[in-house]
Amino acid sequence: MRWMLGKKTVIILAAMLAVLLAGSAYAENFRGYNKTEGGYQYIQLGQYPYEEDGTPAPVVWRVLAVEDQKAVLLSDMILDCKPITFVEDAKDRENHNYPDLTDFSESDLIQWLNTEMINVLLGNTPLFDAVEETELGMLWLLSYDQMSDTKWGFDKSVWQHNQSTRRAYPTPYAIKRGVKPRFGGQGNPKGSSAWWTGTLRYKKGKKVWIAGADGHISVGFAGRIDIGVRPAMTIDTAKISIISGQGTKDDPFIVEYKSESAFTQKYLCIAEATAADVDYDSESNQAKGQEMVLSFIGDLSIGDATQSRASAASLTSVINEKGYGWPFSLIADYLKNDDYTFANLEVVLTERENLKAKNILYCLIGKPEFVQVLTEGGVDVVNTVNNHSYNFTEKGYQDTLDILDAAGMNHFGTNKPGSGNPQETDILGIAEIKGVRIGMVGLSYPDEKRDYKKLEARIKKLRDEMNCQLVVCSLHWGREDHPQYLYNWQMSLARKLIDAGADVIWGHHPHVLHPIMFYKGKPIMFSTGNFIFGTIGQMKTDDTGIFQLHYDVSGDTPVLTEMSVVPCKTGKRGDYRPYELTDEQLKKTCWGYMVYKKKISSMENLPASFLETGRVLVMPDGTLTDAK
Repeated sequence: MRWMLGKKTVIILAAMLAVLLAGSAYAENFRGYNKTEGGYQYIQLGQYPYEEDGTPAPVVWRVLAVEDQKAVLLSDMILDCKPITFVEDAKDRENHNYPDLTDFSESDLIQWLNTEMINVLLGNTPLFDAVEETELGMLWLLSYDQMSDTKWGFDKSVWQHNQSTRRAYPTPYAIKRGVKPRFGGQGNPKGSSAWWTGTLRYKKGKKVWIAGADGHISVGFAGRIDIGVRPAMTIDTAKISIISGQGTKDDPFIVEYKSESAFTQKYLCIAEATAADVDYDSESNQAKGQEMVLSFIGDLSIGDATQSRASAASLTSVINEKGYGWPFSLIADYLKNDDYTFANLEVVLTERENLKAKNILYCLIGKPEFVQVLTEGGVDVVNTVNNHSYNFTEKGYQDTLDILDAAGMNHFGTNKPGSGNPQETDILGIAEIKGVRIGMVGLSYPDEKRDYKKLEARIKKLRDEMNCQLVVCSLHWGREDHPQYLYNWQMSLARKLIDAGADVIWGHHPHVLHPIMFYKGKPIMFSTGNFIFGTIGQMKTDDTGIFQLHYDVSGDTPVLTEMSVVPCKTGKRGDYRPYELTDEQLKKTCWGYMVYKKKISSMENLPASFLETGRVLVMPDGTLTDAK
């Protein structure tokens, strides 16, 4: 069997068909824990470092339960070792000085499971598509209640020692990473060890439920670093075929991804996105030279976190293998055939990895030469200010600016505005497109009371001193991973900035799409979502888009006539390429995130027809109308 990645067509040898047909014989035997039928079934799925030196081996999972074709799996061994919160300072660890968490989903451990660990486990394989999303992500940890659920084969007594149903043994790699194996005695089997469960953490007690080496469940300190990670996942059995094995621990089921077509559609993105498919002039009846099209895309991280960039499935590795044109290859025509493309650059282009910030878990870094991903992908200007700008101190940030300058890439952004700090950068962007002078100002984590006057002054400068006819205000703001979630202060600040002279409010940071509103005929894109991101956990949605503003530039002043959104999804790990949606229902779902359901005074929501067309026309008086 051979998958030809990066091609429009997936080539599958005849062996694949034979494999899939053979799998059907096992389907009726696929079940959860059943005491009368021999207890657990076992599946081999993915691989992870096993030997002390990191040599990988296939991972075997227990099948705890199967319901509605969804199977809950638990790793049969402890695979790794991590604390709940990653604290680097030795004194803080010694004093158990860990940040308080009110919910286990907030923990660094959950984030790590759904970035680095899942990346290593499944790598660049179609099996990603078979893993179901839960509230805690693709990989998660069994809770206190689950660990005492007899239907899943566990003992209901949580406090007694020597509960063999919950006992676990670490791999040599996990031991090397810090898991402490038992040496026998006092009811603790030799070689067994403790591992996490994820029910609760006391806000001030720094405690969490864990399963001990002998299988009982007790409360342990979150500051311990010698407790192992034994992940669980939920997999859609309708998307896999069992091709061999008897389902026993010694002879586990071997599985393959079942649907060639689903893999093709979701990971290899067969549909071509070409600008020729879009008729920019259908409503305005303008000549091409009389229209200006500006495109906006969301969060763009052409690199990885320091701890995952060496992975074979990391974006760094993919770009090294596939080339600089790969990340944008499925949608580049849209960006190359518009007039100007804006992107939020959320990565540091530097070689100073030794300057990694100690108090930040995910420091995002890209090779300096990766700037060519932007130039080959059709990006024309980037906002550089966001919460990752100083991941490698002000020196790393300056490296990024120098690299962008050397590549001829326009950029803008204001860091630490008006502070008088020598680290302050205050760069206003300027571009002249089809005779229109466009000004750009960017700010990260804006505060309405603290920063409005600063933004107002820069907008005024762009208008009055730099003679800009159009001003784009870029804001890194909003609540992460909450589609449709808007703060009242965001709406208030957006209105004030438009009153101050901004023509476009362009938001990013939440990694998911937020609604679009209009105020006085000016668009407010609260969040344009993720677009390409090397290091990111599983978001509630992977929908994104190319947001395009169409201006009539035949007169002295540019006039907005239309807004359209090309509906897309972000690429999965190992591929990373965003691609245009072609399925009508998926397009409607994507556009649905942009239509706000509440009426806000003085602001106009997108019309219902936007769900069908992804377009809205802007009348001369600034009101919106259907674009059917």
